[in-house]
Amino acid sequence: LFAERNLSLKSGIKPLDVSYYIPEEYLQINLKQFFLKKLRDVIIRDDILEKEEIETRIARVQTEVELFKKYDIEDLIRTTIYIVDTFESNDIVWGTGRGSSCACYCLYLIGLHEVDSVFYGLELNEFFR
Repeated sequence: LFAERNLSLKSGIKPLDVSYYIPEEYLQINLKQFFLKKLRDVIIRDDILEKEEIETRIARVQTEVELFKKYDIEDLIRTTIYIVDTFESNDIVWGTGRGSSCACYCLYLIGLHEVDSVFYGLELNEFFR
């Protein structure tokens, strides 16, 4: 079949390049501190959360940051922060939320989507599937 169509087979697959070409300041972000500050900003801005709800959100942020490390996606998250910042600084509009990303509360905190996964009781494991 390949010979008939003059197609060739690949002899191998190149290793995946996992370099993130973003400004160094983003690669240096301490994700736990970053997201806890974002959460504090939301708490101050909205001023509607009860103490128990705040504690739940703090625990959720800490769990998500630990999972980012476990699954080795910390630089991917940092790149997402850079992309959102770039969108915002250039007045680029993007969607309100789609798919499993809506289960990640930290992505909500940076503004990637507008779905408060804690409020709606979305299971975090949906994001990591």
